[in-house]
Amino acid sequence: MHGDNFQALTLLRERFEARVGTLYIDPPYSTDASAIIYKNGYKDSSWLTLIDQSLRSSTALAKNTAVICGSIDDTEVSGMREVFGQSYTKQIGIGIVRANPQSRKTSGKFSPVHEYAIFYGRTDLAQPSSLGFSQKKAERYPLVD
Repeated sequence: MHGDNFQALTLLRERFEARVGTLYIDPPYSTDASAIIYKNGYKDSSWLTLIDQSLRSSTALAKNTAVICGSIDDTEVSGMREVFGQSYTKQIGIGIVRANPQSRKTSGKFSPVHEYAIFYGRTDLAQPSSLGFSQKKAERYPLVD
């Protein structure tokens, strides 16, 4: 489906209400630093409202066991976690998915160098699934934490 997130979620609600187990959002990173085809330079309050509206629409689609994931960088990770926590009650975790040592240019502040995947659950019943363990996978990663 092609369309604005809010409109698409509204159209899907009737057919998929309480049937979706996993949701993923990749919102604008709220920076003009990349050449992308959608609006990306939001003010903080407008960006938070955009994310909040999408999340509130998505909760009707989510099963009680649903997990939602969103990706974001240093600029908006704090706000995104706050908004996720208002619609999805269980904080499952946050992972660094990319380190960019060169970062991007900013003026008057630290340059973002990380991207994150944040995970929340619709209710306390939400559990992330395992990718599974095998000896072959373990051998690819011989270092121990």
